[in-house]
Amino acid sequence: MLDSLLALDKHLFLILNRSLATPALDSFFTVVTRYIWVLPVGAALLVLIKHGKKEALTLAILAACTVGVTDELGNVLKPLIGRPRPCDPAFLVEGARFLVGCGKTLSFPSNHALNVFGQAMLATCFYPRGAPAFFLFSLIIGYSRVYLGAHYPLDILGGAVLGTICGAGVFRIYRALRPRLATEPVQGTEKTEKAEPANKKI
Repeated sequence: MLDSLLALDKHLFLILNRSLATPALDSFFTVVTRYIWVLPVGAALLVLIKHGKKEALTLAILAACTVGVTDELGNVLKPLIGRPRPCDPAFLVEGARFLVGCGKTLSFPSNHALNVFGQAMLATCFYPRGAPAFFLFSLIIGYSRVYLGAHYPLDILGGAVLGTICGAGVFRIYRALRPRLATEPVQGTEKTEKAEPANKKI
């Protein structure tokens, strides 16, 4: 069954890799795949403009945490699963187009998909109305990896599912810790409060 699934994945890879191929899309997807940081940075800037520095800083910190989790997860899973990339010279898929460097890591899951879907889910947790735009951007990034010959479709699907789970997990941890962080006294507050009665007597 696994062999049939991988054969189907390879067949789908060739379709997605070649069916829409044009010079314009070659350039477009090459740019898109190299600038995946646009989503978290753009989201943080929009939050800064609309909601202020505190909320933008919170989103930026959580976005960095999410990237740390998704990147590390990909680095752990890739050697465990051991799937070569379609562009690997030793396992090259005949008839495919390879437009970017192959990379030194293995194929499953795609770290691009892990990262961008993790960011999309995190942003959605804060701003649900933006979900269609966040996930559309993520799908474009994911498709770009197949179009450029760097990953199989299953690599993107696996990265998307895991990244979404990671993004939701980071947000849930933040939401659980937020009340504690909000009630924690600021350094020097207790001294000031104790000093107030003495000031009032004077």
